Amino acid sequence: MFTDRMKTLRLLVCAALAVSVAACGKRNEIAPAAPKPSTNPSNPSNPSNPTDPDPGSAEPTVLFGDDLFEEYRDASSGVVSYLLKSGIGGWECSQSNYFNSRSMTNDGRFIFYFGAKNIFDKNTFTRHGMILDLKTRKTYKIPNCGFFCCPYVDPVEDKIYYGYVYSNKTRASFYRRDLLDDPAKDIKLVDLPSRLIPTSGNPIKRLANHLTLTQDKTKVFLDMRINDEFVFGLLDLYTGAWDEWGREEVNFTHGELNPVRDDIALMAIDSHTKMDGTKVEIAYDPDGTYPRLQLVQRGSHQTLLPDMTRDKNEYPGGYASHERWDETGEYVYWCSGGACIRNINNWNDFKKYDSTNGASWASHSFFSINKEYIAYDDQSLDFYRGCRWKVAFYNIKTRKMVYIHTLLPALVSKTEIQDATTANQMATLHPDPHPQFVCNDKYIICTAQRPDKTIRLSITPVDQLIELTK
Repeated sequence: MFTDRMKTLRLLVCAALAVSVAACGKRNEIAPAAPKPSTNPSNPSNPSNPTDPDPGSAEPTVLFGDDLFEEYRDASSGVVSYLLKSGIGGWECSQSNYFNSRSMTNDGRFIFYFGAKNIFDKNTFTRHGMILDLKTRKTYKIPNCGFFCCPYVDPVEDKIYYGYVYSNKTRASFYRRDLLDDPAKDIKLVDLPSRLIPTSGNPIKRLANHLTLTQDKTKVFLDMRINDEFVFGLLDLYTGAWDEWGREEVNFTHGELNPVRDDIALMAIDSHTKMDGTKVEIAYDPDGTYPRLQLVQRGSHQTLLPDMTRDKNEYPGGYASHERWDETGEYVYWCSGGACIRNINNWNDFKKYDSTNGASWASHSFFSINKEYIAYDDQSLDFYRGCRWKVAFYNIKTRKMVYIHTLLPALVSKTEIQDATTANQMATLHPDPHPQFVCNDKYIICTAQRPDKTIRLSITPVDQLIELTK
């Protein structure tokens, strides 16, 4: 009996050692993502092992390994970033989502980016949406997902929603991809209602700048341009019902639904050119206020007070550009020589971060969830598309700043940009860095211009930035 017990004990010990060795041998592998709860009853999440850790919990050197990324250390600041290699997915260039969207899911598994040909390719310029699965190390192409209708990446449920305008600009459709189920599969949702589209010509000039969804993910906010009219409201992605909020003859653009309320959106008034070539400039409000920032509800809109600290001779009505909601939906932030933020319910609750308090010039800004940090880019050296850029991180508490990219090289020179063809190439490429916090503020993603004249998706771990700005 004693001998049998000893044999059993030896077998258990050996089994335990074997499991331990196997686990150690897999320590550098990316674990499968945890399941995500679904708020959309038509598409329940794919069940998986709830004990598996998220890929985002892996060390950056493993997650962003050299099979896909190259490690880059800024020569001046010492900040380490990871650049997606040229050629991944068949593209020379990779580009982040627009700055008021996100490019990565919260579990750290999926990255969305745009793949593009080298910018100096003389053939027809091509750019497609791309998905990178950091667990499987596979890429997936979304051919009909374009930069000028930037998709909504649902960072919680690991889904992507996008809209597509057909080449004749008389039809548009919406799709979804469920990344945890099948990143390669398009799920057709609805078509843009035909009653919104004139029957002659090519009327759909813009479907939306960038998509945002209601809380239940069933409706999408659209800021369309139909011929010379600007039409905005909510489209139900499952029934096709259209809830129109307004129509304007001036360019109401950059629509963003509030992140916690479905009854209010942030929009921007911008200049535009009519179909007959007439330029329509921004008209100031009757009280002289610059009307860029618009709080829009069904049937009404109101100008949110912009930055009034600028030079009154140059900016008599204040200034604002490149706006975004904060995560609470209580604040709007934007750029005006620095990063500005204002409470929509208490306009006196306003702050500006610029060179006077430790930050520098901001062209696009993105606040962390707790509003303690700002990621922003800076083109103040040149001010043209494809110029040199800086990308920075600002710690509001300590009033200290560090550069993520101290100086990104220009894609074209000031002389080259004077050429109309080159200028159009840069306008189409739109290579601005557009920094954004992703993965619950664990990383900052932006687009980085490179000396080889490519642009690359750049991912920077935030913990080092906090340490450098203590």
